[in-house]
Amino acid sequence: MKGFVEEISVSSVLRPILLKNGFEPDDCVSQLIDQSGKNDELGRLLREIKLVYEDQESNGLDQLLEKRVAEDDILGVCLIGELFIEDRPFSPSCTSAVLNKYERYLESRSSVYASFSKAKIKLNQFYTSHADRDLIDAIELFNRAKQSGNITASIIYNRLQMARLREKRLDGERLRYHFGRIALFFSMLPTFWDSVEDVTPNRWWRYLELTDFMPVRVKSLDDDLRSGKANWPIRTTGAIQH
Repeated sequence: MKGFVEEISVSSVLRPILLKNGFEPDDCVSQLIDQSGKNDELGRLLREIKLVYEDQESNGLDQLLEKRVAEDDILGVCLIGELFIEDRPFSPSCTSAVLNKYERYLESRSSVYASFSKAKIKLNQFYTSHADRDLIDAIELFNRAKQSGNITASIIYNRLQMARLREKRLDGERLRYHFGRIALFFSMLPTFWDSVEDVTPNRWWRYLELTDFMPVRVKSLDDDLRSGKANWPIRTTGAIQH
């Protein structure tokens, strides 16, 4: 298992918050965690998550999630989901009770975040199960988030659909492949339009996951966050404006 600082430093949930507050993620995470004498919200949140991460007890995860849900702390809940739930749907600490509580909270706060997170869980289940049903479910969930204007979900959806179309071409269904590409192109046009408007958490939720696909765009977003040009209205902890 990776060390907590190593894993949390590349968090795509935490990164924009750090940049927005003038921190560089590679340098500041250890410092934020070690400042235990200060009553800073972000440092306290990271220390709480670190304790559960190193303990790996399901009861600790359930209690931490319950606390952050009660405080309506969407940043904390999404960090917990990214670290313990989305990529680890079969881990001992991720019980069905934890998963249900996490999904219910996201659904109550934002259909975009809920659809995206469920899609990530299904996609990671597919990597383990190799069941076509899990992949189809993941694509449909990414599509729901895409239709709400989420650029991250839209690009992942496009990649997965293109991969499936290439399989059709390899199976000899060339006509279906070409028509499918045309339909996919037109379905992406609203997202391309969104991408040139103001940067918001709704549109670029989990943008760091696009670093392999759109490194220039992600670097530009990082620069906008550092300069304050990007509209990322989130407190250190608390609600994201939908």
